[in-house]
Amino acid sequence: MTNEEKIAATAKLYPLPLTALVTWLQYGVAKDGSIWMKQGEGPLCTATAICSPFTVVKCFTVPNSDYTEIRVKVEGIDGSPRTIDLPRATLQSRAKTLEKLLDIGLRLADGGDDVVMAVLRSANPPKQAPQPKKVREDAF
Repeated sequence: MTNEEKIAATAKLYPLPLTALVTWLQYGVAKDGSIWMKQGEGPLCTATAICSPFTVVKCFTVPNSDYTEIRVKVEGIDGSPRTIDLPRATLQSRAKTLEKLLDIGLRLADGGDDVVMAVLRSANPPKQAPQPKKVREDAF
């Protein structure tokens, strides 16, 4: 498989996060042949590796509550996809959030933690009609 094919396959499995706060993200091949997310200052610059592939799969409201969670997919150490649901409230704790992501296989380079946290914190839940909260029938 060529490097371009590896990058295309990675981008399909882990689409680059779209956010106005973090720009110029791309995938590239490291010296060891692994794929890393990179960030640069413009489309023509040489990008700097920041982390292994990850993406925000979706944001959702937990049923029967006002809480939102973010589903994140990370490339595990063994190369397989790993998924974790993170309550948005835990994003206030940078250390706990990164610990959970590192536990499932995220790898970081210098500055990668800043980009990962910015992407997660800027993720928005989809617009949806408010769902009524379930009321126990025996409450009346």
